[in-house]
Amino acid sequence: MFHRDTLRLIKNTFNRFFSLVMIVLIGVAFMMGLLSSRPIMEKSVDKYFDDNKLQDFQLYSSYGFDENDIKALKSQEYVKDCFASRMTDVLSRNDNGDIQVTRVEELQRNMNGFELVTGRLPDKDNELVIVSNTMNEGAYEVGGKLELYLDDEDIHDYLENDVYEIVGIVKTPSYMAKMLGTSNLKNMELDLIVYVNESNFKSEYYTTVYFTVDDAEEYESFSEDYKDYIASVKEDVTAFANKQQDNLKETLLEKYREEIHDGEEELEEKKAEGQSQLDDARQQLDDAKIQIIASETQLE
Repeated sequence: MFHRDTLRLIKNTFNRFFSLVMIVLIGVAFMMGLLSSRPIMEKSVDKYFDDNKLQDFQLYSSYGFDENDIKALKSQEYVKDCFASRMTDVLSRNDNGDIQVTRVEELQRNMNGFELVTGRLPDKDNELVIVSNTMNEGAYEVGGKLELYLDDEDIHDYLENDVYEIVGIVKTPSYMAKMLGTSNLKNMELDLIVYVNESNFKSEYYTTVYFTVDDAEEYESFSEDYKDYIASVKEDVTAFANKQQDNLKETLLEKYREEIHDGEEELEEKKAEGQSQLDDARQQLDDAKIQIIASETQLE
């Protein structure tokens, strides 16, 4: 009886019933889409990270890193792959006169890869590619020029060239956010990231080191398991970085102590040589005075 009344009610109000059913279906579909969009996006981004070998850790040092540091890092049991790179923060001026805080990084790399969007990769040392970002989209084009400079220092102390041609635009997982980070130039925000050939850099020390952790790719980048796994390694990484920094610090201090010592010895030699020359000059003056007095006496 109940079922018969229900069917009769549906038949008599079919349009209303159909509308309610569609509203429920649309609501369920919408909720399913919302609930599934996050895991789908996370898996997609995680695959993008893995394909481009995004680092698990990035190490900075105010003293820099040398080959001994890189060798020591690679010997750590938790390190899977390692890449040392040099970079410098400068100011840049494009063809329109726009000034941007710019980070210059090495093009050649086996980690933190990038995808070429348009143009080509640099062949010459005076060519570069720009990382595409929503903040600078449309401001730079292939074929344009970019002048690099520093306010208080000579750019050639850090880079071989100061004017570059833009030959390509790339995307990279290293810089996906609108905010690119903070520069070393008075802590100003970065506006632009560019890649140049490694032969452009003059420093003998690496500025930063990227490395991946063994078995980290087994975890999804946004999962709690990945965060816990990375946290378990972070303490060892911090201890290692502090130790290596102190080692290079002592090496540099010893090098500068020797240079200071050699400079002090050279200074003392120069001072002794200069004093000897002053004594000779003073003696010559005294002899000249005596000659003058003798000549005056003869004239009288």
